[in-house]
Amino acid sequence: MLQIGGLASGLDTQNLIDQLMQVEAQPLNLWKKQQEQLQEKATAWKDIQGRLSSLQSRVNDLTDLTLFRARIASSTNEQVVSAAASTGATAVTLDVVVDRLATVHRLAGLHASDPTAALNQTGTVTVTVGGVSKSLDITATDSLTAVRDKLNGLGLNLRAALVNQTLVIEGTQTGSSQRITVSDNSGGQLLQALGLRKDLTRVAGVTTASWRSATSLSSQTEAAAVLDSNPTTYWEGNPNDRLDVRLGGSRYVDQLTFDTASSGASFTYHVEYLPAGAQANDPAAWVKTATATAVAGSQTITVDLGGQLVQEVRVVIDSGTAQVSELAVHGEETLQAPGDAQVRVNGLTVTASTNQLTGISDGLTLNLSGLGQAQVSVKTNVDQIVSRVKAFVDQYNSTFGLMQDKSGKQAVLQGDISLMQLMTNLRFKTTGPAEGVLPAGQASTLAQIGVQIDRSGVMSLDETKLRQMLADNPDQVRLLLQANAGTDGFTGVAQRLSDFLQRTLDPVSGLTVTSQNAIQSRVDDLDKQMEAFQKRLDQRREELVRQFTALEQVINTLQSQSNWLAGQLKQLGGGTAK
Repeated sequence: MLQIGGLASGLDTQNLIDQLMQVEAQPLNLWKKQQEQLQEKATAWKDIQGRLSSLQSRVNDLTDLTLFRARIASSTNEQVVSAAASTGATAVTLDVVVDRLATVHRLAGLHASDPTAALNQTGTVTVTVGGVSKSLDITATDSLTAVRDKLNGLGLNLRAALVNQTLVIEGTQTGSSQRITVSDNSGGQLLQALGLRKDLTRVAGVTTASWRSATSLSSQTEAAAVLDSNPTTYWEGNPNDRLDVRLGGSRYVDQLTFDTASSGASFTYHVEYLPAGAQANDPAAWVKTATATAVAGSQTITVDLGGQLVQEVRVVIDSGTAQVSELAVHGEETLQAPGDAQVRVNGLTVTASTNQLTGISDGLTLNLSGLGQAQVSVKTNVDQIVSRVKAFVDQYNSTFGLMQDKSGKQAVLQGDISLMQLMTNLRFKTTGPAEGVLPAGQASTLAQIGVQIDRSGVMSLDETKLRQMLADNPDQVRLLLQANAGTDGFTGVAQRLSDFLQRTLDPVSGLTVTSQNAIQSRVDDLDKQMEAFQKRLDQRREELVRQFTALEQVINTLQSQSNWLAGQLKQLGGGTAK
């Protein structure tokens, strides 16, 4: 619309219209202020909803059924054994003595001055670990390094390395069933070339050998010295005499061989060996082979011991007289034998293939790390329960404190009936007694376990009292918090509070949502009202513009007429003067 602003009247019509519209728009400003106040209320309710949601999480931590089934395991000597307990593990105290750790099998092979040089050996070696066998083909150009790499490529539970230019093969899993065995297709010659079969001891010349009951020699020292210095000297054994060899540790022994002198007569004998871990002074510990007969004259006698793990071996003469000029024990150079762990738990002996023991007690895992003794305990994780109660107390104070701030004097939600009702219900659901039929003597309020609220609404925790209740009556504390009416006959305080918060925070019908929705509805109504009113204001402005424009036009017309009349009168006056 064309607007002529005071050209004729000299009035600032635009300013007059603006001032008139300001007066007319006063209701609109009032509604905008009301909207701002409503938005503040909506924001306050949203903040309260957030705090209640956090409180709900802390309450749900208390109703979590795994809370009182959580266990913590401890050991008085973690250098010997450490422990871990899963949820629901049986509370128990165990005296644990670790007699033996589970070990991997470790054996030594060939030592080479140049591990990259060709060994000039051919054949096939069968390697078995834990009952799984693989074939290893050796070619003439293979070096000790190549043998190592081929062993590592078999895909068995082993690893091979060169340690100080010596081949060392080691299992990757512990336990007596994880023994590494090797055989070849050349009667043992390839194994000897690879150092996987050796003379573990040979008399003369091996300092680990000792002799017992040598009737033709005065002492063990003299026996070793004579045979070492003069191979033609022989040991003469009569019935019940023993020729004993200590291996300096436990070794896997395949064979024992001994040579008889040419002048010897026939005799009978048997071989005995002492298994690893057995006591030499225990006659029942020695394993005996069948009695055999040796013919007269020079010969080499071989006794198969089947790869047994042996720490000592001896030849025993049963009848006749034996003249032994040389004795050798053949087998694997065992650096460490595979073995099972052995522990005594409250006096009961338990063995396992690994150093991690399960099944000793429900939910308990023992991790063995050394020999010795320790006491292992599994208890309820009281610290976790106390920590969750503390977190609940802190969040309650944060939530209730915010409600007090928002509902206080001149606060944004002062006088909000919904908020006042929410605060009353929240406090009652927290401090009121558990609802239903409680067993005799059952704690019924949080105050009985150390949680109280003062007159100002601040919650506090007496941790000492709570810990004492958990020590004396843990099930009472559990029921006070978690009891379910369907199974326990009454509803626990935390469960009741959880149900209340779930209803309050329901995304459709919860109080916090409906309160915000009601506020938003009022904001939307005001938007519509303001929009309609703004249209009327726009129309009123247009009307004022038309009126003032018409006024200007009238004044302009009058001024034009006035000017014309003035001109006519001036002309008339001029004509009379002449």
